[in-house]
Amino acid sequence: LAFSTLPVEWIVQMQFQRGSETGVGNGFFVNIPGVPKYHVILTAGHNLIGTDGTLSQNITIKAIDPADDYIVPDGDSYICKSYKAQRENNDPNDWGVVLYPRGTPNLLPPRFRDKNTLQSDKDAIEDAFGFRISLHLGHAETLQGQATVSGYRDQSKRGEPVSSSGAIMSVYPTQVEYKLATERGISGSCVWIPHRTFPTAIAIQYVYVPSASHHLLTLRTATTAPRRSEAGAAARAS
Repeated sequence: LAFSTLPVEWIVQMQFQRGSETGVGNGFFVNIPGVPKYHVILTAGHNLIGTDGTLSQNITIKAIDPADDYIVPDGDSYICKSYKAQRENNDPNDWGVVLYPRGTPNLLPPRFRDKNTLQSDKDAIEDAFGFRISLHLGHAETLQGQATVSGYRDQSKRGEPVSSSGAIMSVYPTQVEYKLATERGISGSCVWIPHRTFPTAIAIQYVYVPSASHHLLTLRTATTAPRRSEAGAAARAS
């Protein structure tokens, strides 16, 4: 599916280094009220730390224009403490956070950097930026309808993330199971549903599965049927 219904800036592709190897993954902006200095990007924890405990270095958020690529300063990325301490058999905690300073134009919509845009309008753009998250959905015992995974695949071009949708199958305390086709490079993508007219994140996609995948945010984690894959439970917020 073409990514035509959401602002492309809400979805980001990350590039990072571990030793001599270069890796890529996804992340997405979430709109969390009360964070005055930063925007918050959620991602899979394993994009920030390897299975051997090696931390990702030179984390770069790719912008639509390569000249605007944003290099994340040391200290502005965080890994779930549980996952950082134990990565084996700890998929529900496979999540991390990257901070992006408010007022930094690189990853924001073009209108933000237009010299004719009033400061009040810039503030409104930032206040509305990113997927919503819902405490109510994080505790929901059932979810119905379809979930959509939106993110960059291995061959995606800048500014052209892809979405695919499938039926929600089951909901668990730390994950949601849905059935849809995924592709390589999807790790860290946003799993979302429409909720009260807003695109609302419910999960972080944590792994590629050839035929299906699932995860729930509590935000929870996401997994697939018949094989389960999970995404780390992210911060509870509404």
